[in-house]
Parts: sequence; C-alpha cells; structure tokens
Amino acid sequence: MALLLPLAVLTSCNKDDDEDDIVEEYAVINDVEKSGDHYTDGVLRYSVNKNDEATVLGLVSETAEVKMPSALRFGGKIIKVVAVEASAFSGENGLVSVKVGDKVKSIRDRAFCRCPNLRSAEIPESVVSIGVSAFTNCEQLETVEIEGGALDAIGNGVFYGCKSLKEVTVPDGVTGIGTGAFSDCTALSDVSLPIGLETIGKGAFSGCTALAQVKLPYGLLEIGDEAFSDCAALAHIYDMAFVPQTLGRDVFTRIAPGAVLHVKKKYLKDYSENEAFYSYFGKNIVGDAKE
Repeated sequence: MALLLPLAVLTSCNKDDDEDDIVEEYAVINDVEKSGDHYTDGVLRYSVNKNDEATVLGLVSETAEVKMPSALRFGGKIIKVVAVEASAFSGENGLVSVKVGDKVKSIRDRAFCRCPNLRSAEIPESVVSIGVSAFTNCEQLETVEIEGGALDAIGNGVFYGCKSLKEVTVPDGVTGIGTGAFSDCTALSDVSLPIGLETIGKGAFSGCTALAQVKLPYGLLEIGDEAFSDCAALAHIYDMAFVPQTLGRDVFTRIAPGAVLHVKKKYLKDYSENEAFYSYFGKNIVGDAKE
C-alpha cells in the first residue's frame, strides 16, 4: 500500500531527526514483504542489491495503472527505487498507464515494449537512460511526458511503432536521438526538438506520415540516413542552424511534393549552394526562417 508522506505528517511523528530527513526525500514509500529472493508491495515485484537499491521487475498480477514509488520500506530500511528491469512489463495486455518513480535513473531495454493497451507514460527528470526499444510497438500509446534533466539521449527504437503517439517534446539536455527512435509513429504530427540537440539518427522519424512540419534547432550537426524518409505529409522544414548539417543518405526521400526548406536569410546562400540540401529541395530553399 502506498504511503503519502506530507511534511505535516512527518513533523508530527515521534522519530529522530535523522530518520525524518531521510524519509522527506521521497514522495511515496511502499511497504514490501520478501517473497523468495524478491520483494513485493502487492502490485509490483522488486529486487534489492547490496547497496539497498531496488529494481522494478514487473507486476504481481495484471494491473491497469502503475504508479511506481520513490522508495520501499523493509526491515526498518528505506530502499530507493532506481531502475526498471529489462522487459519488466513487456507484453502486459492490461497495462493502461504508467508513472515511473521519481528516483528511477534507468529504464532498461524493452521495459514496456509491446504493451498493446498502454495509453500514457510519465518519465521523471531523474531518468538518465532509456534502453533500446523501451516502448516499441505500444500501438495505443497516445501521450508521453518526459521531464528531462538528466537524460542525454533518446535511444534506438525507444518509441518505434507507437502508432497512436500524436506529439512529442524532446526535453532540454538531450543531445542525440537514436536509430528508429520514432519510426512508424504514424499519428505523430507535432515534434519539438531542443536547442542543444546534435544528432538525429538513422530513420529516427521515418514513416511518420502525419508529420507536416518540423523545426530543426540551431545546434544540430548531423542527420542520419533516412531520418525523415517516407514522411509523406512533411511539407515544411525550418532549419535554424548557422551552417548546413551533414546529411546521410535519403534523409528527405518520399516527403511531400514541393516541400520547402526554410532557413535564416543570412545563411540562404550556404544552403542553396550545398549539394546535399539542393538535391532534395532545389529552388524550394527560402530565407524566411525566424526563431
């Protein structure tokens, strides 16, 4: 059972000051019991390492809504929840929403992949890494909130095939988007990319057929092979960079006919004379991009 611990409750308890300071770090602490080598709070299963850090292993039984705790309480200890195990929730048919615990640093490979009814996910600012294919083929996933802060990359295939995902804000601090990260997100129509993003990987947004425009931030250096290929509605690309990016093969193949590249007026000549960009856009490179 989840225990919400507001400050007013904490200060009224007869505990020593050191314990109060420790408990106040956590929004939610769940009491757990040991079951074999694992621990459970009745909803989730956990492992605990020698440093008294917990990893979420998966569900005890089919559950629609998961709200991971910040920490666990067992045997008088407070145990921080720091990771979601690889494939922990993979293929869970009943899972509809998930809120990752606010002390979790790592969401490992395929942690939530192929959850056919997952519709929403909240990822806190504590997360440093999201593993390969973490949410691949969650075809009903509509909303993802990534707070960012510690995260520096969206890994390979993380949201591949999330066909109901409509909008994504890649948080500040992310410098790379991996291979196929958002490929075949066919409902994706609104993408916000952060200043400081340096690379967009191979096929990162390929097959995003609802994407009509995209704004590339000024720090972007490299766009990988087929990054925006088969984005059939993509008619306007706003490139805010100071110099043309390095382009891989087929970056903008099979996008909207007559698609326009908008760049800053100051750099129009640089883009117009760049062989790679000219091969895709020809005379449809215009100097009207504004911040």
